[in-house]
Amino acid sequence: MRRPDRLRWFVLRVAIWLLLFYGLWLLIAPYLLQSLWLLSDTLWPQMFFSSERARIDIVEAGWRVHTAWPIASPADGTSSQAVTMIGQNSLKRMVSGFPLLMALLLATRGITVLRTLAALGCLWLISWLTITAALWHSLVVISGTHSEFFTAVRPPPYTVLTEAAPMWQFYLSGYLMYLAHLIIPFLAPVMLWAVLMRRHVTLMVMRLQSLHRARKTAQAITA
Repeated sequence: MRRPDRLRWFVLRVAIWLLLFYGLWLLIAPYLLQSLWLLSDTLWPQMFFSSERARIDIVEAGWRVHTAWPIASPADGTSSQAVTMIGQNSLKRMVSGFPLLMALLLATRGITVLRTLAALGCLWLISWLTITAALWHSLVVISGTHSEFFTAVRPPPYTVLTEAAPMWQFYLSGYLMYLAHLIIPFLAPVMLWAVLMRRHVTLMVMRLQSLHRARKTAQAITA
């Protein structure tokens, strides 16, 4: 009975730490997003726009990205800058893996401060990459590339004076945006924990295999 009890206690510890850190995460999420915004405001203008006029503003609804792409306005002959938004809920969803990562690490015996900091740093970088992927898809759609079969981001009601992105970028960025919103925030913490705590994960798998073999043996005997 000792082996399954250890596994149950581990799951229980993860659940307790997850509840505690989820409440803490609600408090620190704005500061976490602030640090990600600093990196985005530094790198995105050169990555996507090659212009220093592009910028990212923090507003109540999320991040407002000024693309520096002029809008074609044949009606009145004027032009303005195309702007896109990354909503606050989307931003929080893409950084929601931190409570799970901390719960897994603290529920594991033998975790060190160095490994904890390394895991948090990796997840911070992964979170920034997921937000970047979401922006990339929005920019591809704004450039004029879209499909009737994939409408996660609606095309804007205007035309920008920039070259339309190729269709392969539309599908690739759309797939990455799907992963960024639904898969990576939950999968990345588990993968980081498994990589950093390989020995613990190996022992857990061996215990589960041993328990499974014991059950099969007991069923064979009773049969």
